[in-house]
Amino acid sequence: MKKTLYSLKRIIILCLLATNFASAQTVSTAYATQINATFANLDKTRIPHKLLVDYAMEFAELSGYNGILTAENIVNRGQYTSIYNTLLMSRVNSNVTGLD
Repeated sequence: MKKTLYSLKRIIILCLLATNFASAQTVSTAYATQINATFANLDKTRIPHKLLVDYAMEFAELSGYNGILTAENIVNRGQYTSIYNTLLMSRVNSNVTGLD
């Protein structure tokens, strides 16, 4: 019994050490480079609310959410999170009030 417990502890320690030496994930900046090149000539100071939906990577289609509550645009938590993430990515400046 003690030998099995000792072997299990050794395996857990080896797994923890192995994950410590695993290489870090690389972050792809291809989308950011492409979208910044597309909107490079845009005067971002002229965008009234500092949100540009075409600038965002869309997690949710925002056209149905126009401020009028209907049976089609009631959301659950997952949809709300997707809408928030889409709006967060649509910021052209990092200091948009309410999206902190």
